[in-house]
Amino acid sequence: MRARADARGHVELKGPTWWLRRTVEIVDPATGEVRVQRRRERIGPRTELRTRAAARAAADAWIEAQRPDVVMPGRQLLAIAWLEQFKRTHLRLMRPTSQAVYRGLLDKHLAPAAAGLRLRDLDSAWLKVLLAAKVRAGLAHATVQNIRGAALHLLRCALRAGYGAVRIDPREVRLPRQVNARHDRRYITAAELDRILEASPWPWRAVWALMGYGGLRIGEALGLEWEHIDFERRFISIRQSAVRGRLGAPKTETSRADVPILPELDRQLRDYQVTLIGRELMVQRVARVLGDPATVERPTGLLFRTRKGTAYFADDVRRRVLQPLLRSLGLAHAGHHAFRHGVPRMLAERGISGAVIQQVMRHGTLAQTEQYLHVEASDLWAHLDKAGLAGTKEAA
Repeated sequence: MRARADARGHVELKGPTWWLRRTVEIVDPATGEVRVQRRRERIGPRTELRTRAAARAAADAWIEAQRPDVVMPGRQLLAIAWLEQFKRTHLRLMRPTSQAVYRGLLDKHLAPAAAGLRLRDLDSAWLKVLLAAKVRAGLAHATVQNIRGAALHLLRCALRAGYGAVRIDPREVRLPRQVNARHDRRYITAAELDRILEASPWPWRAVWALMGYGGLRIGEALGLEWEHIDFERRFISIRQSAVRGRLGAPKTETSRADVPILPELDRQLRDYQVTLIGRELMVQRVARVLGDPATVERPTGLLFRTRKGTAYFADDVRRRVLQPLLRSLGLAHAGHHAFRHGVPRMLAERGISGAVIQQVMRHGTLAQTEQYLHVEASDLWAHLDKAGLAGTKEAA
């Protein structure tokens, strides 16, 4: 005979002693017959448990200790062993940028928290404690969100692989809203872009122009080839992206599209092309002097390539070129994506509709495009003034 289910019951004080009175179901394993039985268990003396709340907590702890050890379906192994297996299998199938992010989350946050635990021990309570510790440590809200997402993904992969892991409902581990969770996203304004282009030499001026006028991501700009640029149709075909020096597919399916070449971008690209041809002419003159004449052709291959002929690393460009340039110009800190964030606002100021901006940015939804518009309080009054409500503003 064994107890099939434990009822929480209720606590009561009888003289100097606290008691737990509850009802349990007893199942006969031979016949399957179920019999209800009332039980009373001694919790502790009143001198130790001075309040009903303390007695209730002690009763719950006693009930939990009486529960049999749950045997979870699937193979069992240590959590750290699954993390290492995840690196060898699932991690290699991700994009290079995702691999770098996940590897950092695993090594710095998840592996230390899972050390010595079994895979079945990584439940919602464990994840809540981990996330709470990261919040107290002062980590950024986005970083804590990434830790949560990586942990949930690890457990889902373990379940699909046939291991005995806990299936956690994401709604159980939602992070509380924070006052500083969302911040104003940095974007390059039109005036800042003009200053950056004027102060930049080739080829970096063309890189900033592709992101600031065409809305290309840094990987798409560094992976662009001359064959992808059609000056006659005034379109750039996004077909590949450079990630950590290697060419691969664009970020999403919607990223693979044709981007219109605005007049400002067209002028920058043509000037860059003329500059490259001028360099080839110089090489031709030197070759003629050496008795080895060569022909000058239109540039082909990657627009931007290292001395070895490979694509640049985006992190190297940001650290060695962009950040020193912004400091020299006295501009606020910004990353590559700040150029892309400035494009929708620039187009909106020229009267371009949101649907067209969505196509230019290659966003999956219009709501995503609206997040890039960076509407400010002054913009609201500008629209109200156009509607003839300037008098209301003066009266206020």
